[in-house]
Amino acid sequence: MGRRRKTELELLIKAASLLPWWLALTFSPISYGLIHLIYLHFSGQAVAPAIAQGGNALSALGPKLQDSIWSAVALFAQWVMPMVLLLGAVVSVYGRWQAGTLFAAASASMDNIQHMRWQEFERLIAEAFRRQGYRVQETGGGGADGGVDILLSRDGERTLVQCKHWKTRQVGVAVVREMYGIMTAHGAARVKVITSGGFTTEAQRFAQGKPIDLLGHRDLSQLIAGVLEVVS
Repeated sequence: MGRRRKTELELLIKAASLLPWWLALTFSPISYGLIHLIYLHFSGQAVAPAIAQGGNALSALGPKLQDSIWSAVALFAQWVMPMVLLLGAVVSVYGRWQAGTLFAAASASMDNIQHMRWQEFERLIAEAFRRQGYRVQETGGGGADGGVDILLSRDGERTLVQCKHWKTRQVGVAVVREMYGIMTAHGAARVKVITSGGFTTEAQRFAQGKPIDLLGHRDLSQLIAGVLEVVS
């Protein structure tokens, strides 16, 4: 079954959650103040009294239609934008907390990874690289079917990551070849394909001599253990 298409509001909240939580939280009241000033600029000083007196709010927005439109947009945005940033901060904090919980479960026993959902698996991988010092962006673009799931940045280089939470299937050469093409198209330095299972012989052969890292179950276990050693 395909994933439900996200609404525009959900996409805005997702974008806001990519900011550090403290930055989104700081921008929330600031955005209200700035947009409110825009609203006052276009609506004029007579808007508030007219609304308070029960007058026609639309006619009070000003003689110019353009000013009226901008005023209405600002009136709506001055409440929506701070709420989006506030919810983005909440989502960011919750995501980091959940990632830490998943990482603790994986470090306790690698068998716990097999019981994770694919969304949790991606979050686990993102947290592992975040703890290695990478700047991590979870795109969520691939989902259960494929694509770039995580963007890594460090030392001026970008790495594309695709996660495959497959318990029994092996990742084939078609997946690796596709990610190599995406890497070339995006001008990235490397690509990593990470799975809780394994890779076919053809996939491993194709990756040889290329900036492609194939991380299977055993490599994933070493990745988690290596991060724990660095942190401790």
